[in-house]
Amino acid sequence: MVCEIHITLAEGADEPAFVKWCEDNKLKPIKAVSEKGDYPVQLMMSKYVNGSVSECIERTHKVSDQIKTAGFDAKRDKFEICCSRAESSKDFNVAKDGLHFESYLTVKNDDEGKLTEVLNKHPATGASVNVLSKNSKMLLVTVRLPCDKYCWKDLKQQTEDLVAELLDEGITVEDKKHLELAVYDNFREMDRNWLVDV
Repeated sequence: MVCEIHITLAEGADEPAFVKWCEDNKLKPIKAVSEKGDYPVQLMMSKYVNGSVSECIERTHKVSDQIKTAGFDAKRDKFEICCSRAESSKDFNVAKDGLHFESYLTVKNDDEGKLTEVLNKHPATGASVNVLSKNSKMLLVTVRLPCDKYCWKDLKQQTEDLVAELLDEGITVEDKKHLELAVYDNFREMDRNWLVDV
């Protein structure tokens, strides 16, 4: 299966040094900035890997150890299974071992500034911007549903419903959406007061 690794640094990290280290090691640096939450600024890296759940956990810890060896304080190790189709997680006991489903969609245009108003009606959503991205002005909306109450079809439906509501309000989004299943996170509190399941 294809998984995405995220390692997030503690606050106060040397951002330029970390960005350079990521680039030198062919990793994607991300600085996610949101308007709410206990940790509204999160400096992290992203890397896609293939393997079983246990192999991906091992690779997550390996990258985290490399970051620590380079002199950075890794605060959170997380990885997610990419699940654009329900079958993507068929070999995984979602209800028992999954943490939450997530979908991501990118806002292209919100000329009338209605996005916050719409998202405030949906506690399972949050918005952030990767300020290191060349498209840094484009907001990324996250929909998160806990695995003990919802399934992949619920995530897909709620994402589609949210997109329809955004379009009704004149907010346009990119067609491509990312659906993921979080299965390992050693510091879930990092998203406290940003999304509802923590």
